[in-house]
Order: sequence, then structure tokens, then C-alpha cells
Amino acid sequence: LDDVFRRYTDANERVGAARDWYADQWQHPAWTALKTEFNLRALRQRPLRKRVNAIWRHELDAYAGLIAQYFAEAGMKPSEDPQTIALALLAMAQGLGMLSLLNADEAFESRLAESRKMAFDRLIPKPQAPARRAARVRTAKR
Repeated sequence: LDDVFRRYTDANERVGAARDWYADQWQHPAWTALKTEFNLRALRQRPLRKRVNAIWRHELDAYAGLIAQYFAEAGMKPSEDPQTIALALLAMAQGLGMLSLLNADEAFESRLAESRKMAFDRLIPKPQAPARRAARVRTAKR
């Protein structure tokens, strides 16, 4: 995701690329199964659970930082705290990834991808065009 932020400077392009990246993250069954198995093993072993929790918190902090950066650069106020947005997106992606392991139906997979995109779009809206924002400010001052 950090590469997406470096590659795209335009806010609309950046959010579109980040959304696509997010929607694709849990569509790889082998990766989803591996991560699920690893999490189950961590639940059973306390020392491993502490290490996984630290890694997971680092991942969450990194995503929250990128979300905060996106909103700041777009000149928008996030609807929720960036940590909360990042947690919601990660939880949604992981839950939908688990569902994809249980159901190999192509139509269902498509619905899962659309669900991930919907969650992303609701939590991280595209920025308004600068011209629109300026016009809206002029209209509000009248």
C-alpha cells in the first residue's frame, strides 16, 4: 500500500489504486489460508500470540498513518479516527477472506469483492475536485 502512495500523487488516482489494492488483498486463497492457520496457531500459543499481536498492531498503525495522510492531503476530515477506519477495513477484509475460503462459487467471490469495495468507498470517500470545493465555498458565503 505504501507503494501505491508513492506511485500516485493525484488524490483521486491514489484512492482508486488503494481501493483496488484493498479489494484484492484477500482474494488469494493460499495466502488467506496461511494467514488463517497462523492466527489459529497464535491463539493456541501465548508467546506466539504476543508476537503476532505486536506485528498486527504495527500493520494497523501503518495503515492508519496512510489513511490519515490521505485525508490530510485531500483536505478532508475523516468520518472516524484513522485507527478505527483501518481496523474496520482490516476486519472486513479478513472476515470476507475467511468466507471466500468456505465458498468457491464464482458469483459469491464477485459479491465478496464488491463488499470490500463498498466498505472502502464508505469509509474512505474520494476527494472533491478543487473547483467544486471553491465554488461551494463561494456559494456558502453569499
